[in-house]
Amino acid sequence: MQDSQPIWVVDDDEDDQFLIGIALQEIIPLRSIKFLSNGEELLMGLAQTTHPPKLVLLDLRLTYQTGLDILQTLRTLPAYQHLSVVMLTTCLTPDEEHRAYQLGAQAIFIKENGFLDVVEMIRPLL
Repeated sequence: MQDSQPIWVVDDDEDDQFLIGIALQEIIPLRSIKFLSNGEELLMGLAQTTHPPKLVLLDLRLTYQTGLDILQTLRTLPAYQHLSVVMLTTCLTPDEEHRAYQLGAQAIFIKENGFLDVVEMIRPLL
């Protein structure tokens, strides 16, 4: 039986989605995982779901809208002000880090390339 609170991964890179997905399945095999490619899909999905995510892993550097912009939008909507969001990125400036925490990100992690590195990055979140 799958956990009723899924984890949603918002990342426009299919390789990153794959790696994060298999790492999550390694750590919590019965947890449902939903993959989204952008902020619009995230907001539409949240509006339509009856099972909100336990955690959103949100890429900072999405193609059309940054993860920070998406996080800011989430925080303006009362239903999602306390949604657990962790930012993922390949690189991070001090200003981005400050803004992410100011907007209520629970953590920020630099994306790793190897499977075991990704597992170790994600394990403390769960």
